[in-house]
Amino acid sequence: SDSALDEEEATAAQQRCQGAKAVNLPMVVGPVAVIYNLEGVDDLKLSPATVAKIFNGGITKWNDPAIAAENSGAQLPDTDIKPVYRADESGTTDNFTEYLKATAPDDWPHEPAKKWAAKAGQGANKSDGVTAQVKNGAGTISYVEMSFAENNKLQTALIKNGAGEYTKLSADTASKAVAGAKVVGTGNDVALEIDYATKTPGAYPIVLVTYEIACEKGLPAEQAKFVKSFLTYTSSAEGQKALTGIGYAPLPQEVLTKVQASVKALA
Repeated sequence: SDSALDEEEATAAQQRCQGAKAVNLPMVVGPVAVIYNLEGVDDLKLSPATVAKIFNGGITKWNDPAIAAENSGAQLPDTDIKPVYRADESGTTDNFTEYLKATAPDDWPHEPAKKWAAKAGQGANKSDGVTAQVKNGAGTISYVEMSFAENNKLQTALIKNGAGEYTKLSADTASKAVAGAKVVGTGNDVALEIDYATKTPGAYPIVLVTYEIACEKGLPAEQAKFVKSFLTYTSSAEGQKALTGIGYAPLPQEVLTKVQASVKALA
């Protein structure tokens, strides 16, 4: 899941775990790219407030003074901005709107949710639908996980972090953002609270964490053995190393150490 279990989901998961607790184990950093299609304008720089205004319909032209102020020297056209959002419920939308609410609350009045709430723009189903619409539509802008941006060779914006840096998206810069996350789970639960306003130098701030959710105990022996074996590999150095080649980012060591200890404790 791209979001940790909420209270209602955690209660339901206990039934599956024969009364034991289900634990959230972050395993993959999935950076959220702000993708766009604007010929002649590479390395577009955007602050949280500008991103929020674009997706909420407050900024409608590519040469708007707010965008121009952040992109000195860029040849911004006097054309309409066409925001594209996920029409289906999505963990990516949940995390993207968490980011907007945390960093630009005055410009993003909606509560974070898996379902898109703003009225501006046009919806597309699934990440494939979003990327296709941006790839084929001049003047479009949207948000997808980094793997979709890379696989489709789309332009990605540099996003201003809490340290005031416009940061380019990469596996390394995304991992830096998660290094400062706060563990809000208890015991072997490693649910994280991401600091979207991170001041860590070089950190790309729009990130989500994909969780593996497992029964702490209570599974039949063969299932428990299989689950533990799988999670032991994915949380190993070898398993984490494989992520960068497929558009994701490994966990920072500070978080990975906690996850490895939790996996070891599964019974």
